[in-house]
Formats: sequence, structure tokens, C-alpha cells
Amino acid sequence: MNSMTSSWVSLVIAMGAAGLAACAESADTLSVGEGPSGGAAGAGGTGGVGSIGGLGGAGGVGGGAATCTATFAAGFLESGLSSSDSAIFDHPHGAAAPFVFDPPSGALLPEGWPTPTFLVHTDELPALARLELTVGNQTARITRKPEPAEQAHADSAVSGSWWTIHAPTALWDAAKCAGPAGTTLEVHWNIVYASAGASAPNGATSGTLRLLRNTQAPDVTYWQITDEASDAEFSLQRLAVGAKPQTLVKRNQGECFGCHATSPDGQDFILQTSIGSWKLEVVRPKAGAPAGAPSPVVTPSALSLLGSQSLMVPTTARDKWSDQSGRFVAAVTGPGSATAGRLAVLQVDAPEATLGIGPPATGNSPKDIEEMLVATPALSPDGQRIAYVASDSMIDGYHAPTGWNAGGNADLWQISVTLEKGQKAVFGTPEPVPSASSTPENETFPHWSRDGKLLAFMKSAPGRGGYDEETASIWVMPADGSKPAVAISANAAPGSADQSAPVFHGLGLTNSWPRFGDSAIVTPEGTYYFLLFNSRRGPADLWEARHAGSQPTNGRPIAHLYVSAVSVSNDGTLTTYPAAFLPGQRVDAGAHTGSFTTVTSVAPPPPEVK
Repeated sequence: MNSMTSSWVSLVIAMGAAGLAACAESADTLSVGEGPSGGAAGAGGTGGVGSIGGLGGAGGVGGGAATCTATFAAGFLESGLSSSDSAIFDHPHGAAAPFVFDPPSGALLPEGWPTPTFLVHTDELPALARLELTVGNQTARITRKPEPAEQAHADSAVSGSWWTIHAPTALWDAAKCAGPAGTTLEVHWNIVYASAGASAPNGATSGTLRLLRNTQAPDVTYWQITDEASDAEFSLQRLAVGAKPQTLVKRNQGECFGCHATSPDGQDFILQTSIGSWKLEVVRPKAGAPAGAPSPVVTPSALSLLGSQSLMVPTTARDKWSDQSGRFVAAVTGPGSATAGRLAVLQVDAPEATLGIGPPATGNSPKDIEEMLVATPALSPDGQRIAYVASDSMIDGYHAPTGWNAGGNADLWQISVTLEKGQKAVFGTPEPVPSASSTPENETFPHWSRDGKLLAFMKSAPGRGGYDEETASIWVMPADGSKPAVAISANAAPGSADQSAPVFHGLGLTNSWPRFGDSAIVTPEGTYYFLLFNSRRGPADLWEARHAGSQPTNGRPIAHLYVSAVSVSNDGTLTTYPAAFLPGQRVDAGAHTGSFTTVTSVAPPPPEVK
């Protein structure tokens, strides 16, 4: 860690003999390095690397973390600062507490999460800030100059300053080693700041982060829009958290594609494109081919069928994408056919591909059954059920043959399906999803957890659509309907109780497109899941731009991806947690429809070291 030595120097602080010894060591002692290999895989999981344990699958937790000998409890002073700068924080702080937007206190994150960058708001940019991290009875203190937060729009409507502070990567890694064994690790943080010329800190804010042991940071793909206007540029981005985004597929400016699905093996993307009419393409990222290359798994017969059919909103199943099972894509038939708005299933690697069409959608609308449409389907991981939206007004969450009906109805239904290699799909009888149908609100965009035990979905106000909807919120429920749906706590953005902090209340956060991660992490206490969704809640001046009813010149606040956790205890109690901003996204570009599926057809970029 020689790069650390040039940026950070040890600072001796009176913390007792053990603390003094730790502080006296060089920065190199903080390096966790590669370490021994990670723990063995849990049942259905993967092994770990470096100092992180294995990732548990649906069958069990991953192996234990590798032995770590790094020093955690210490004091660190940024190069260019003096001991007198640090001494300011020895005095009692004032009452002007900073507002910490991200990560929010109470968030539960994977243990492999990179060192968090705290996004903070104060009346003015401080001259100095200190981040204190406490694990058990050990505390590390980092004193540095805060960094102004990255701007997305220049037309900020709120006075004050957004800035960031973070710990060195090696120190964050050491914090994970310093804590006691157990399912989760609690890291308590305290952020203190001081204005220029101050003899004591202005104020402080404290909180807690929890890390789920033996889990790695997500590697996600998402749909990016660089300018949400008619000349928008669309691309699929890969974000291995801790690294910079990587463009996988990019089309010509103005050529829309979206509502993508990632193949369960991470090799291919199934895209909904708008060339001529809505059609599906199965493409594979390839160097030198920005638009992607046709996937080699798609047969000429399937390619011909995909080129002749209007299909929308694709979905795949993990257990139905292999040489043994066949590779199946479920979708919705698009406008222009007699069966518009019906479920459709295709085996893309079949020598003689056929399109299986589902029955007419049953729903709860007073309209005739012939007028009901299927929208936004989701195949269960085992490929045996399809959850979908039964609607009288839409197909892909927004469009319908005659346009969205402002009084439209949308409810969640499900249907059994039999997918056998070389055979046309066989559909069962539609059934309503308990507590997500026959409600005044509209329910859209369902998604199954990896073990098939939970359903996540969007809920929006009566008469409102499901596409990028301001009134939308994310709900989770047992897939068998045994308990009512629960609104996740991450629907609410962080903010002060008196609403004095520059956060929006009631202006529409647009919590949308929930998708579960690839694993259900089973622990002695219960099962944990990670949930990805996008929201227009921030960060930084994206919030400022709409404070007090103002509007930015570039339109609505930009949507970005957030990660939340959900846990189900052994007695069935469902608990949700606040959401954290997915680090690495472009602040000036929209991120939508994120997926946890790890891309395997291209190598990930190397992680950044802070």
C-alpha cells in the first residue's frame, strides 16, 4: 500500500497504550492485501476471495472470512494538515449537526461493500471534517479536508454545500476484521466538521451501518440514459461496485432500447428495441462491436421468429437457461397482432423454434376479459410460474394499443407454466396474487427472490401508471401469499424530523423497478436478500433542484440505483432496511432497471482504491 503512505500519515492520539501502538505503526500495516483464500462455499454459494468469505446461495451461508491481521484502531491525518488541525476536534462540538444523506443510518450492506463515501450537507463547505468509525471497543479517526460533491446540474435552488468524506480503503477493510464474529457486523460512524477559523467543531451526526458477513458487493447491469430527452443516448452499463462503470452495449443516439433482461449465465442480454416496432434482440457484449453481437446460442429459427414478432418486456429463469434445460425467454406480445397483450414464451436455442401464447389475461377490472392485457411478466427462478400484471390499459408498464387510460387498473396475477426443451410452453390457469390484487392502487413490475419465496413489486396511486411513476413505492410479500405485503422502509428518503434538511417530502421519489439479487443468504437467524431499485431521490443537488417547489432547467431529478436489504427471520417476520446509493454511477446520467446478474462474457474493470 505504498500509495497510501504518500496520501495518509499516522497521527498519534492519546487512546491508551494499545491505541498508541497502533498509531505508531506505518500505513503499510493497514494493508489487508490478498490474504489467504476466502472460506469455502455454503451450499449453493460460492467461495470467497481475499479477506472476504464465501457468498451463500439459497442453500446456506458462505465460508468464513480469511484471517486478518490489519490494524484498525488508529488516527489518520490527511497529508498537508497539521496536528493543530486535528486538535480542533478535541473540543466539544456545537449544535449545528450536519445532514448525512448517504449511506443512511441503519442500512444493511454486503460485507464486500467498498469504503463508503458519506454524502453530507452543511450551510457552507467546512475547512475540516473528521470521520470516526467504531467497531466494538475500537475507534479509528480520520481527519481531512472535505471534498465538494460532484454536481449534476448547475441550477441548485438551495443554499448550502454538499460534500463527501471517506476512510482509506485499507482502514475500511481492517474494520471488517476488527469486529466480532456473527451474522452481521455493526460499524458506528460519527461525522464532525469545523468551519474555517473555528476553534471548535460546529456539530456532529452519528449513525450505524451493518454489514452482512460473507457477502460480496453486487456486480450489476443497468440501462443508462445520458440525457432524458428526445435525443437521449441509451446504453447498458456494467457496474462492479467499487469500480467505474463499463459500457457493454450502446446504440445510436435516439435509438431506444430498454426493459432488458440479463441471461442467468451472464453471457447475453435480451433487449427490447424500437427499430420499426417493438422487438426482442439477444445480443452478447463484444469488443469492437458497441451495439453488441448476435448471441451464438440463438438458432436461425429463433432469430427469424424474433425478427417477425412484436415482443416486449423479456424475462428469464435461472433454472431454464442451459444446454440441458433449453434457454427460454418469456415476454408480452406487442401491438399489431390479434393476441396483443398476452404472455409469450420462446426457446431461443431450439432448432425449430415456436412461440407459445398464453391465455387471455384475467383481472379485476369491470371490463370484459377480452379487454384485459398482460404487462411486465417475471419468470420464477425455477421457471414454473410467471407473475404478471393484469391491466386494462398497458403492456410494458406504460404503452398500450390505444394509450394509457388515466383511470386504468393494474393488479398482480400469476400462472403456472411448463417449459420442456424442444416443446411449446404449456400454461395453467391464472390466479390472483393475494394482497397485490383487488386493491384500489395499481401493482406493477413484479420480481421473484432467488429462492422463489418472496415477491417484490411497485405500487402506485389509483389511476396512475407503472412506468417511472412519481407516486410509486416498493413492496415485498411472501410469494405464497401467506402474509400481507409490506412497504419497504427504503421508500422514505433520509431527512431531518423537522424537514429543515434539504430533502423532498411528498414531491414524488419515483421508487421503481425492484429486482432481487442472485442469492438468498441463509443464516442461523434467518434469510437475507438484497434488493435493487431506482429512485429520483438524489443525490446532492438533484435534491436541491426541486426544494421548495423549484424546477431545474434540465427537467426532473435524475433517477439512480439504490440497494436495500430485506430479511425474513425463522418465525417469518419480514424486516426491511434503508437504501444506500450504489456507488460508481454517473451523477449526470439516469440509471434504470438494474439487475444483479453478474456479466461473465466480459471481464470486469479493476476496483478503485481510495
